[in-house]
Amino acid sequence: MKTKILVAGIGGVGGWFGGLLAKSFSASDAVDIYFLARGKHLQRIQQDGLKVIKGDETFIVKPKIASDNPTEFGEVDYILLCSKSYDLEETMQQLMPCIGAETIIIPFLNGVESPEKISALLPQNLVVGGCVYIVSSIKEYGIVQNVGNIQTLYFGLDNSTNDKLISLEQIFLQANIEATRTQNMSAVMWEKFHLVAANSTATSYYNNTTGEILEDETKSAFLLGQPIILGSRNKVI
Repeated sequence: MKTKILVAGIGGVGGWFGGLLAKSFSASDAVDIYFLARGKHLQRIQQDGLKVIKGDETFIVKPKIASDNPTEFGEVDYILLCSKSYDLEETMQQLMPCIGAETIIIPFLNGVESPEKISALLPQNLVVGGCVYIVSSIKEYGIVQNVGNIQTLYFGLDNSTNDKLISLEQIFLQANIEATRTQNMSAVMWEKFHLVAANSTATSYYNNTTGEILEDETKSAFLLGQPIILGSRNKVI
């Protein structure tokens, strides 16, 4: 029986990791990859495939099915949830036709509350924590570009694992995804949360990119929570 993996949300995160999965398993007899997308982005993927760009490398992939209608996928083994956090409840309701008793759901969203929220909606299903580090986005309809130097993925349960998570890790690694299955997932998610919170505050306050902030001594001190000396009176904040 084939393993069915649904990537829900084909933006920067889903487009990169889903693209690698679709590339690796396009002709597989063991794994099927599905994309849930919408609008003109979906139309372009259905017509021309998803183009994925990183540096000088470009590849085009077509999943088993790309659709905005979850009934076309049927029940799947894994859902990699890569939508926006504010769409979580709506997306989960949309995905109900894909969720069976054994479906494992992994949200790769910023924040730490997604697994708990999904478990409240689906208490019988295994919901696994997930976290990614990547700088990637939709360049235009049907095209996702990764412009960063890091593209890592973490998933797992605290102090526990099971055979299906071990199998998923092997699938990720076969697709050349830099994936780590961990039994300390809460710590990984909180570490990412602290990083995002500090970085978002600094970039918003100064209206600068992270790179611009790190190049400035005062701004980088603000980002890192270090004392800042201002003015001739050496006022410390």
